[in-house]
Amino acid sequence: MTTLVSPQGALDISKLTKTLALLGALVVISRVVKFIQGIKAVNSLSGFRIPFAPFSVPSGLLPDSWWNPSFVFVWKWRKNRNVYRRFGRDTVSFVPFLHGTPMIFTRSLEVGRQILSGGLDAFDKSPAFEGPFQFWGPNIVDAYGDQWRKHRKISSPAFNSDTYAAVWDASCKLFADMMSAQGWASQDVIEIPSIDSVTFKFSLTIFTSVGFGVPLTWSQPPSQCEELSIQECLDIITKTLMLPIIAPSWAWKLPFEWMKRTRRAYDTMRVYMRSQVNIIRENIRSDAANGDSKPSKDLFSLLIHASEDAGGKRGLSDDELIGDVFSFLFAGHDTTAHSLAATLAFLALDFDIQDELVSQVREVTEGRDDDTLLYEDYGKLDKILAAFYESIRMFPPGPIVPREAKRDTILNISDTNEPRMLIVKKGTQVVVDLVGIHYHPRYYSDPEVYRPSRWYAKKQDQSSDVKEGAGDFTGFSFGPRSCIGRKYSSTEAVCFLAHLLRDWRVEPSFMVRPNGQVESVDEWQERVFQADVMVTLGIKDHGVRFVRRRPIFTPPPISTDFPVDHSQMGGEGPYLRFLNEGFRQGGASMNPPPPMDDKQLNEAYIRAHAFLLERVRQLVELGWEQHETDGSLLACLSYTRVLSTFYGDRESRVELRLPRTASAWFEPALDPQWKKMFERSDLFNTRRRRGSGSASDRYADTYLYVDVEAPLRDIFNFLQCLIPDMLVIIRIDDIDDVGEQESTQRLPSSKWVEDYAAELCPIFGEERFENVAQASRKWGCLSQTESYDWGNDEVDDRDFTACDKECGYCGRCEY
Repeated sequence: MTTLVSPQGALDISKLTKTLALLGALVVISRVVKFIQGIKAVNSLSGFRIPFAPFSVPSGLLPDSWWNPSFVFVWKWRKNRNVYRRFGRDTVSFVPFLHGTPMIFTRSLEVGRQILSGGLDAFDKSPAFEGPFQFWGPNIVDAYGDQWRKHRKISSPAFNSDTYAAVWDASCKLFADMMSAQGWASQDVIEIPSIDSVTFKFSLTIFTSVGFGVPLTWSQPPSQCEELSIQECLDIITKTLMLPIIAPSWAWKLPFEWMKRTRRAYDTMRVYMRSQVNIIRENIRSDAANGDSKPSKDLFSLLIHASEDAGGKRGLSDDELIGDVFSFLFAGHDTTAHSLAATLAFLALDFDIQDELVSQVREVTEGRDDDTLLYEDYGKLDKILAAFYESIRMFPPGPIVPREAKRDTILNISDTNEPRMLIVKKGTQVVVDLVGIHYHPRYYSDPEVYRPSRWYAKKQDQSSDVKEGAGDFTGFSFGPRSCIGRKYSSTEAVCFLAHLLRDWRVEPSFMVRPNGQVESVDEWQERVFQADVMVTLGIKDHGVRFVRRRPIFTPPPISTDFPVDHSQMGGEGPYLRFLNEGFRQGGASMNPPPPMDDKQLNEAYIRAHAFLLERVRQLVELGWEQHETDGSLLACLSYTRVLSTFYGDRESRVELRLPRTASAWFEPALDPQWKKMFERSDLFNTRRRRGSGSASDRYADTYLYVDVEAPLRDIFNFLQCLIPDMLVIIRIDDIDDVGEQESTQRLPSSKWVEDYAAELCPIFGEERFENVAQASRKWGCLSQTESYDWGNDEVDDRDFTACDKECGYCGRCEY
């Protein structure tokens, strides 16, 4: 069938094609003109020429790529695709040709100071970068010009020494309440699957107390309505902070339960805030009428009081007060919580830094009952503050500081001593890249290394870590618009960290894969230390373990006072055998408890890291030398022992290696290493204690053990409990007129198991621990006698007279 097109129809199609072509040409021309104008706006500064501006909506919707830097490109690209190294300078431009405005990025601290400290008449906050706080009302974060000055003037008096003291006191009380409410006060090891759940709740609770004057509690937050408490409302709002910006009005009416709950939280909080404003204002006016002008101590009351004092247009409206309080809440709470989580992650990987911080806490609290920490100690805990600052340096909560040129101005963007001037047109967006500054080797040596000592107070060699010209700490921004809550945040963080590290050691919590393998330290770092951006930048949520710190260790002497049996007999040992194949085959005599499978074994061993590392620390205090290890070892120590022998004293260098995973004990390639450590070195001296009575009865009451330092004994005994039949102490006795008796010690004494129940039970679990305890009572030391075959007995005329030589031949000494 042939379709005919009329001349008129053909003419219409031709017109449409020409119209579309014309519109396309106009769009292309407009984009070209826009691109040329963008190039002129940045004065032809070298940099990226891309379709969309970095922080525009199209850029955010599209995946990150070389032609589309996403919002967090300053973090993601800092190593492999560093934009500044690519163009050979510390200030570069981004000029979009499809959507967005041209921008200038700089990682130069000198240029940053010109922008942020050069006066608000030159560079100030841009309306294009208004955040989610605007939903609640005009606020200090989003305001600029004279409006910002008004907000700052009203807000500044609220951040004073009384407020910081209140933050400290609230943090002390909440930490104790948290320990009690969670049941942690009676535990030695605490597994925290999500550290964010702790730091965010802690920070949020502190703000509801200090910010709103709400009664402080960890487990029972106050309620504004029957369904949602104030803390629950704030928790929901913080998790859906961007929703009011991106969701259309009709979305709030969707019949989903989570949306209903979210809407209820927003409505409840708005009603609560407005009612609080009215109540506090009435109280202020009532107090003024009665001659009492002393305001409440909470932040909200101080703001309203300052606003009332300013009066009229110089004061803040209800919406502005609510907007300010919410900006303080979300910016401060989110910043502190994220940075605390990052600090704990870094500290978990470095026990030496933890010990250094704990030493300072102990110095500060020396002589006080219960090691009480006071607000007056804040200035003395500079190392705790330094650890917090260093985590902010590496993960700055505000990774960028955007500004807009309010007039034509000139920046010196030279990276050398020779000036290079850049003319910046009015309206140009300029961004100070704090990530770029904090990782710039010009300002910090080894910028990828977590090193709190950079910020130690009055550090003599500070210039080696923080280069000359870097100046003061910039993690909270700098210039007149720097963070007003800096001291508030650091006070809360120092108090929390000092209390935590005083009582607990922080360790990583490694993931166990379905096949029973445990992630390595490098894998844990790779998983955790990734940027997580919501309102602020932080690290990925992760698990940690808190291990209770013991009092300073005073080791008991090595046991040498067990009675020596000189009954006439001969024999061999005791000696130690490493028999990992026995465990793999189901255990020779351990019934109960049955062997654990690979997954159970590795999980229990990970839980035991705290137990083992505490003994490592005690051995170091005894003079053992600790060595750096790779990811396969949990710890490696060595020590030189002086042994007394028949031939005189001799030195023996012994080495203790503890693998990171339990499965390493069964690696065929490592078997020679373990046999050497357990069987062919002087690391574990084996002894025998015998009972009283007739000769045959004494052997039935034989107890074999390792006679070593108490921490090393604990490690050995734990391994016997963990892996049945892997470490066996053996003694063979020749009993006159009876036969040959073999004694084996496969578990530690039941007394040792009972004494360490508080530490062993969380490692094994209650059921497994009971099995181990029962086995130690029933199966710990087994003896069996093989009678002589008198028909084949050879006559031996040698003299077995007892002597004092520890030769191990006659069996009359404690060899």
